[in-house]
Amino acid sequence: MILTLKIFSILFILNNIFYILNYRRLDKPFSQRDKNSILDLFFYFNKLLFVIWIIIGLISPMWIYFLIISSLILLRIPIHYLNKNLSTTLFRLTPIINIVVMLIFIIKG
Repeated sequence: MILTLKIFSILFILNNIFYILNYRRLDKPFSQRDKNSILDLFFYFNKLLFVIWIIIGLISPMWIYFLIISSLILLRIPIHYLNKNLSTTLFRLTPIINIVVMLIFIIKG
């Protein structure tokens, strides 16, 4: 199970890198886009897999890494209502922090 989680970690690291490089296009609503590429659709499919991966990871022996990632994601919700500028900054930093946590999970786990 740990090996599967690590393989998916690599996939999600690539997904986060793709988001960092294309966040302007990916953050637009679908109605404002000209067309969606296959990579965009693959990105959103990976986002759905990411949620399932987090849930499965929380019941694994390496649950602390998944708790950190899910806490970062859930922390964005109250911050969004308290301070929009801080929320935007956190929203941009979350993929980088996720990459670091996933790399630690791959190396140490």
